[in-house]
Amino acid sequence: MEYIAFHERNDKESNSPFALRGVTKNIICIVRTIMPAYFSITFELNKGRDAIDSFCKTLIHSGLVFKSGYWGFENDSFDDIITWNQNRLDKNFQLGYTEHHSHDYKQMLFDYFNFSEVRLFVMNNRKERTFSFELIVPDQESLV
Repeated sequence: MEYIAFHERNDKESNSPFALRGVTKNIICIVRTIMPAYFSITFELNKGRDAIDSFCKTLIHSGLVFKSGYWGFENDSFDDIITWNQNRLDKNFQLGYTEHHSHDYKQMLFDYFNFSEVRLFVMNNRKERTFSFELIVPDQESLV
């Protein structure tokens, strides 16, 4: 998979939707990745004191088996991740563009049927009264 982004700015204000303020040179960015496409299911919930705990325990009750944390948090327990994420939500946390992912909500991996990966993560927008969980599996495996 390859993504190409082109940003341009000159002395005049650019009308391009790709213009970046303060950029005085042309920038070409090519990113190559082997990350597969994912099929996702979005669950939108009201923010609340036990929203994360309740939802994640419902997933477990529905048959998903907690495997580990993800992206640097593989050794965190289910309860540790729930507590971390609920504390983030209670503070209405939203990761900034320049912040490291280790400050964000922690992702979880689950075992479920024969999927090679079932991952869950939180998305929050400070301006909204709701937040969402994204449950993703590799796209190729969702078509079987």
